[in-house]
Amino acid sequence: MSDQRLRTASTSAEGSQAAFETAVEVLSGFREENPLPTTNRRQEASSPWIPQTAEEAAYDQCEKLSTTTTMANVRRGLGIPSGTKHNDYVWLQLSDLVDEAIKDLHYEIENVANLTKISQKIEHSAAWGYCDHQRPASAYVPVLISRWKKSRRDPKQRRGFR
Repeated sequence: MSDQRLRTASTSAEGSQAAFETAVEVLSGFREENPLPTTNRRQEASSPWIPQTAEEAAYDQCEKLSTTTTMANVRRGLGIPSGTKHNDYVWLQLSDLVDEAIKDLHYEIENVANLTKISQKIEHSAAWGYCDHQRPASAYVPVLISRWKKSRRDPKQRRGFR
């Protein structure tokens, strides 16, 4: 009886190997018939997450802070920890700047071009000059936008009102 089980297992393994080899042949045939998969270049180039400029590529390649980073850690990373009126004022200015930038972009923040614009607006602001930041502005954009989404005041822009 054990001899029969061994034959079945080996026969099954041989069948699996044959099926694998057949699949490889079929897929290789598809590759030979169509060496380059057809993609619509216009659609690919217009994808909102593909950088189109050097600035967008730099933004895209920058390592971002997690959106779960605490605001205390974000403020420490910016060099403006809470506790002084000056630091609180700079934080308020940065928060208002993000709000203004998002409104200027008509709330369209789901593409790399607009995220790059927000990053550049932050970098060129007076408030950014007061920060003793450890990373470029691009690193802070996602977490600042996440904070903005949680605290925005315009009820028409909140989830469920669109």
